[in-house]
Amino acid sequence: SGSDGSYHIRGLLPGAYQISVTASGFVILDSPQQVSLSLGDSLQVDFHGKGISNTFSGICSDERGGPIEGAQILLVADGDTISVETSADGSFTFENIADGVYSVWARATGYISEWVDDITLANNRPVTRSISLTPIVATISGRVINSKTGEAEGGAVVHLAGPVSLKDTTDAGGEYLFAELTPGNYVIKVR
Repeated sequence: SGSDGSYHIRGLLPGAYQISVTASGFVILDSPQQVSLSLGDSLQVDFHGKGISNTFSGICSDERGGPIEGAQILLVADGDTISVETSADGSFTFENIADGVYSVWARATGYISEWVDDITLANNRPVTRSISLTPIVATISGRVINSKTGEAEGGAVVHLAGPVSLKDTTDAGGEYLFAELTPGNYVIKVR
């Protein structure tokens, strides 16, 4: 069609035809249409559409409900992907999205990614969906053994330095544990 939406089909023989129209960003309300042509006919067949303005929005938070700023939210359908980043309050919005069934992938540094299927956008209705991400946590544990005696060292102080700094005192069996750590590089020292 032309920039004004007009179209011309020339050279058709008399007979019955079905005309279908599609337009990116629009839903065509009266397509297809059946027409019949006789010799010498010139017909005008108009179609009416409405713009697509589906909206998908939500909040990306951690499992305690705290917002995750800077998370990447990807909206995926038929191999096409669009993405946005969450704002300081964890909110995200996709606007002017075509009708369809989408999958959503949320990912953020330090969190396990979340995949959500079957998000249906249709009829210019806003859809809201909150996404909760689980923090990636690590555990470091071990046992302190006296190198001279080969015995477990109960009461030894173990220092952990890295993204967080902690200390623990070994139990009677020489064991220590640092739990719920964020991923990263750590150094362990025993004093």
